[in-house]
Amino acid sequence: MKITDFKIGEKIKIIDVDSIKQGSMMWDNDDIVEIKNVENDGEGYNRLDVWDMDKTLAEYIYPDEFSGIERLDMKKHLFHISLNFAAGVSFEDIIELPDTYTEEEIEEEFKEWVWDQLDTFRYEVK
Repeated sequence: MKITDFKIGEKIKIIDVDSIKQGSMMWDNDDIVEIKNVENDGEGYNRLDVWDMDKTLAEYIYPDEFSGIERLDMKKHLFHISLNFAAGVSFEDIIELPDTYTEEEIEEEFKEWVWDQLDTFRYEVK
């Protein structure tokens, strides 16, 4: 892989976190993360700036560390939830998932997405 093979916003998979110098501080193996920036300015800065899982911090991945990542082909899926309240609340989002995901993996992602959309709480009633 070359630095010019990557694009901002592209998703990559961390496959060998130990081959990335600062990798274990940011990611785990099998994390799917987004490229924040591709730096290829010809002055020695040939590197990927890659978000952590929560998109709060980023770390560089240099070309000699590319053995620790894998490029992913992604497919878009529409996730939708509707609730039968008087207001008729509904919400949908387009989610990108690796095109190698099975139906079971897509279903698990959907369940997690639904749970994340709910604003729930519980407490003991006395």
